Amino acid sequence: MKKLVAVLFMAAMATLAFAQPEPGMGMGKGPGHGDSERPMHGRKELMAKLKLTDDQEAQMQKMRIDLEKKQTALQAKIRIARLEMQELFSAVNPDKATIEKKIKEVSDLQYQEKLNGLDHLFSVKAILSPEQQKIWKDHMKQAGPEMHEWMMERMMGRRTEQRMEREE
Repeated sequence: MKKLVAVLFMAAMATLAFAQPEPGMGMGKGPGHGDSERPMHGRKELMAKLKLTDDQEAQMQKMRIDLEKKQTALQAKIRIARLEMQELFSAVNPDKATIEKKIKEVSDLQYQEKLNGLDHLFSVKAILSPEQQKIWKDHMKQAGPEMHEWMMERMMGRRTEQRMEREE
């Protein structure tokens, strides 16, 4: 019986690992693994080049806070669902269908996180003038895919969750 519980626990841990988004998909650890201390390549320069109006700055701040609220709520749901999954795996007679349903729930929540980030990017783009959009796009090209991935992670709140997981 103890062996069965140990095997099920190991299977649960493996499942949880696979439920995590893969690095390179905008959700893994970014370059440098330096959490929020990692400087954004030329962020201040970009903001200066964009020459945002006061209204644009206010809109961007509101959008960022709204995104953080949404992502924080989703991250809490994901953490709870993962704990519930651990309980399901720890049951005397784990039910495969119930566990599969919980795995799908976690995946759906992670998918929603990504969609929120995508919506945010398009919302930011919508408040920029065509000239500002060109500057922003050029900056993103120069920063490269590595920087884009890091920005997505940061914007989507994954670094906070990763830090909490390391502290556990």
